[in-house]
Formats: sequence, C-alpha cells, structure tokens
Amino acid sequence: MAVAGGATAALLAAASPAAAAGTTAKASGTTTVKLSSSFASAMKRSKVSLSGLSPARRGATAVKLPLSSATIDPEAGAGTLNHSGSLRFRRGKRTLTLKTFRVAVQPTSSNITAGIGSSRVRMFDVDTSGVKIAQGKKRLTLSDLKVTMTAIGASRLNRALGVTRFRSGGALGVATATIDTPAGGGGATASGTTLTSGAATLSLTDEAKGGVAASGGSISTVSPATGSGTGPFVFPITGGALDASKGFAGSATLGGALTLTAQGQTLTLQDPIVDLAGSVITANVNGSRVEAFSLDTSTLRNVRYDGQLVLDAIVVKRAKSGPLSDTSGQPSGVIGTLRLDAKTD
Repeated sequence: MAVAGGATAALLAAASPAAAAGTTAKASGTTTVKLSSSFASAMKRSKVSLSGLSPARRGATAVKLPLSSATIDPEAGAGTLNHSGSLRFRRGKRTLTLKTFRVAVQPTSSNITAGIGSSRVRMFDVDTSGVKIAQGKKRLTLSDLKVTMTAIGASRLNRALGVTRFRSGGALGVATATIDTPAGGGGATASGTTLTSGAATLSLTDEAKGGVAASGGSISTVSPATGSGTGPFVFPITGGALDASKGFAGSATLGGALTLTAQGQTLTLQDPIVDLAGSVITANVNGSRVEAFSLDTSTLRNVRYDGQLVLDAIVVKRAKSGPLSDTSGQPSGVIGTLRLDAKTD
C-alpha cells in the first residue's frame, strides 16, 4: 500500500467490529465532521443552510452521523463504514438531501459516497495519510481524516442549489470517527502478543529511490519475500513476540531476503529480524547475523484488535554498524518506513 496505505491498514484493523474478512456486522459509534471555515463561508455567501435529519445532527460547527454497520477486510486493505441519518442542503425552495453515507476504504484512496434519490454519488474524498488512532478498552477514535469535495460532488451541489461557489478539491472539513468496541475485543494494553503470520512492508523514501538509481544499483528479493526495483518490498512474518506493555518491545521474524547490487558487488540480507527492543533490523549475511538497518519508533502508530496487530510508521535508517553503515561517519540517513501487519494468537 502506498502513501496512505499504512494508515489505511491501521484504520481498517481499528475500525473492524469483527475480525472476519468480508463480514458485515452491526457497529455503534459516531462520525463527526468539523466543517472547514472555507466551506462554511461558501454556504453563507450562497445563502445555503445545512441541517441534519434524525438521527444525524447539525451543530454550530460540525455534523454528526451515527455508525450503523461495517464491512471490513483487513487483509485486503478494504472495507466500508455505513451510517444512518441524512444531511439536507437548502437554498430558498431548492434542496439536496444526502442519505446513507458510506465511507469506502481502499489501499490507496478512501472516499465518502451518499445516496441522492435512487443513485449513489461519490461526494467526497478522504485523506487518511495523517490519521491518528487512539484505542481504549471500549472505544476506538480515528481523527484527522481530511475530507474534500469531489468534482461530481461539487457539481451536484451547485446544480441542485443553483450556485457556483462549491469547488472540486475544496475542504469540507476534518472528520473524527468514534467506534464502540465489544467487550473483550482486545486492546493496546495487552502484553505477551505472539505473532503467527502476516506481512512486513518496507517502503523507500523518494530520496532513497533516487540514490539507488543514481548509483546504478538495484534491489530485489528472494522468495518468499516479494518486490523489486524501488519496491515496496514485502516479507512474510514467520514468528516472533511483542510485549505491548513495554511499548511493543520484542521482535518479529521475517522470511525471505533482500538483495542489494551495486558496482559489481552483491549483498544478500537473509531472514531479517525486526528487533523493536533494540531498534534495529538484523539479518544473516554469509552465516553471521549483522545489523542491517536501525529503527526510529518515535512515530510508531499501533492498533491491536481481535487477532490483528498493525504497527505502522516505523522509520528505517542506515545502520549504525554492519555492512550498510556509513564508513565516513555521517549521521544515519532515513531509508524508508516499515509496517508490520500481523495476525496474533
């Protein structure tokens, strides 16, 4: 998954009311959209009012839609969050009613569709790249979801109300979803988490991709790992254990290998181990385990829910020692980010 992919996976794992892939389940909670000042100004200048039809509500600065059900497939990185209630825009005798709001989550993009009459229209796009996820014992909160108007959404709104002020790409606002979780559904405070399977994905920064190209080098993988060129590179999780009570101290063992070739020389990093306690990734090189990369976990986002554990936004840097270290003594540079998407016992 690209740009928003790690956040999307975390969002899906967090939002899932049931761990079974493709399962539709009832869900309770609320999605709140705080309207942007630009959208509020466009409504005011166009003399457009907005109201919520029960059970949806319109407050002074935000709208609230209750969550009714969800269909989630964390493995595929896709799913939907369904809402009840409607929103009605009015200008004089003209109205446009949006009903049955649905947030559709995909690996590379997310959007909000709404029913208009008998049709369903993609009214808004959702940027999940900066999503913040907080999990308590009985509630998950997803915040900083940036919602913008689509071209067709702006067109339908302008045409129905007889105005021209709503624009494609214009900010509707910032959404926050609160999802009530079932008792015993697991939480981020659990410890002794054993990893049984899953995948670890390494995504390179643009600078790292440019460096590989400039050096005339190449990167490939050895099965069962996959990926080549500039990636992303995906490794199966074959085992490991983490202790959530200590900030996810522990390790994850991976299968396959990463092969780096440059200037006629080849280096193969076999069977990597992600050591979160030591903030390093080690690998076997010619029969010896060495430091391959260093890790920065200060930006790590995590969600654990019903047998699914996602650790996202782990920063991968040049190793401080070992075959990939900088012999000139320069500070370790950022290479990319790592996401662990694991199934647990």
